[in-house]
Amino acid sequence: MTWRISRRGTLRGLAWALPAVSFGCLAESARGAEQCLGAVPLCDGCLQYARFGPADGAPVFYFHGMPGSRLEPALISEEAWAAGVQLIAINRPGIGGSTRQRDRVLDWPGRVAAVANALGIGEFSVIGVSGGTPFALACAVCLPRRVRRVAIVSGHAPFRRGLPRGNQDALVRIVGACQGLGSAALALIGAKLRRDPSAAMKSLAKAWTDADRQLVLCSPGNWEKFRLNLLEAFCQPHGLADDIQLLAKPWGFNVCQARCVPVGFWHGRCDELVPPEHAEYMHRELPGSFLCIDPGTSHVTTVKSHAAEFLQFASS
Repeated sequence: MTWRISRRGTLRGLAWALPAVSFGCLAESARGAEQCLGAVPLCDGCLQYARFGPADGAPVFYFHGMPGSRLEPALISEEAWAAGVQLIAINRPGIGGSTRQRDRVLDWPGRVAAVANALGIGEFSVIGVSGGTPFALACAVCLPRRVRRVAIVSGHAPFRRGLPRGNQDALVRIVGACQGLGSAALALIGAKLRRDPSAAMKSLAKAWTDADRQLVLCSPGNWEKFRLNLLEAFCQPHGLADDIQLLAKPWGFNVCQARCVPVGFWHGRCDELVPPEHAEYMHRELPGSFLCIDPGTSHVTTVKSHAAEFLQFASS
């Protein structure tokens, strides 16, 4: 997910692989669902990952928003189990315990291929949520023989004239203009989350819609999932700043180049963090792609409300 901060740093609403090393599984719900954490060592560091859903389910890689982490899909883990989907979420370089790198967006597909190889996965689909959009589309461009389908949820398009700005763009522009200032602000946010998570989450939610606040703040389970997700996202402020800058800079490819793989878009008409015009623009760039604009959902509620649909799309 993506949120915004002020220039003073206040929170407003925000191949190369060796065998994978598993760090164990954490019980997630009373129905027996588990969240399996691990890491894949690479020649230049490591990438952390988390798996949700059945281990023998259809493999789907989940690319988190920004700020976000491998723990983000916990919000839809029950839907993954119901759909028979094995969701694999990877911390991008500099997020959580993944090694910080000076990557480009187009370096990401090679890293995903390395994780897939280490986990014994051949073909797979990908899901990009919010700021994870460029990384999902890059996989379609660079790995067309391995990527079966791409689902984009509450997705952010490339920065271009004519697209309305969302609440999240303040964060992206601050970090893009001055990484030092952005990193310092992100460090302050991370410290606040660790010191007083309740106050930090309430401050964050000021930029959300009422529906998003209801979903996260009024559910103890969802609140805790978001808290853990954000704590991991802010572990490395400089790495998080790198990740955000990749969204703001040219991606290295055009959206239309992802046309060789089936792509679907899900977006909420009430999304104030990333306006729905972003999905509509990318849909026009990819003739034949699927588009769902829900008139009643916003940024986070679109992810939860349409999880069954985009998981089915990705796994079919």
